Amino acid sequence: MPDSQQAREWSEALGIDFHEVRFETSGHDITLVFSDLQVTELPIGYTPFTVTGY
Repeated sequence: MPDSQQAREWSEALGIDFHEVRFETSGHDITLVFSDLQVTELPIGYTPFTVTGY
């Protein structure tokens, strides 16, 4: 969101660049305000948390 007031306020308060992005899907609307973002591609079937013993 190029003219994000929230990102601008965080940038001014902390002195580093912030950005805002919004994802709109059929089930969720997600808004992120961040200063640094790292994206890691994971293999299909990746399950970092599993529950056993049931």
